[in-house]
Amino acid sequence: MVRQQNGPKRNPKRSLSDPPISEDERARLSSQVSYVGSPYHKRNPGDFGLNPPMSPRADKTECDSAGIVNKAEANDLLEQGIRSGLTSPFEASDIFGQ
Repeated sequence: MVRQQNGPKRNPKRSLSDPPISEDERARLSSQVSYVGSPYHKRNPGDFGLNPPMSPRADKTECDSAGIVNKAEANDLLEQGIRSGLTSPFEASDIFGQ
């Protein structure tokens, strides 16, 4: 019998930048990012400027339980996290493609 985990799974690939990016870089990055969600994970995708999916998937978890109810709030939290230094190591190609 397989025991189910309680709580979210930990992704071993997730980590904070070490050393952290500079305050100037955090300010620059926070002014350039914007939240892009998935309509599959929203109870009301229109609140995030998203179109409802044509074929909703019942197995997708909704992120609404986090209490973020619109795109403006999601953007504010994203920017606040970056300004606080909550960034992962990344390459430009991770964001802009190759």
